Amino acid sequence: MLRNRLAKRAHHLRRWPAQKGITCFRLYERDVPEIPLVVDRYEDHLHIAEFERPHERSPAEHADWLDLMVRAAADVLEVDRAKVFVKFRHRQRRGIQYQRQVGTSSTLVVKEGGLAFRVNLSDYVDTGLFLDHRITRRWYARRRPANAS
Repeated sequence: MLRNRLAKRAHHLRRWPAQKGITCFRLYERDVPEIPLVVDRYEDHLHIAEFERPHERSPAEHADWLDLMVRAAADVLEVDRAKVFVKFRHRQRRGIQYQRQVGTSSTLVVKEGGLAFRVNLSDYVDTGLFLDHRITRRWYARRRPANAS
């Protein structure tokens, strides 16, 4: 199911990012209840977040399932598996979401409407750039003074 959803979405969005000057965007957001993932593209990288939810799988079965989902996303979207970052989103608990996950600091500069942003794909659950705030950033960019930094 994930493979089909991603293929359709990628086909639908094939021209949109280049036309808008965008190199980071969401491809999938928990559309299918059995696949509680969010798949974002940042340049030629993928950032996949799994949302915590109850399931019947053993830890080993779940690891196999997640590996299958990651491989499907990388294959369909033609992204090298080494450029896929997978995170697990726990239900909100005091401060856990914002703690550093690893210390590899895999950062990347992405573009959006003439602006450049550095994102951190590896160290935290979030990358530092919330893709659903694109409209707010565009609104702000249009209204800020030309000499503001």
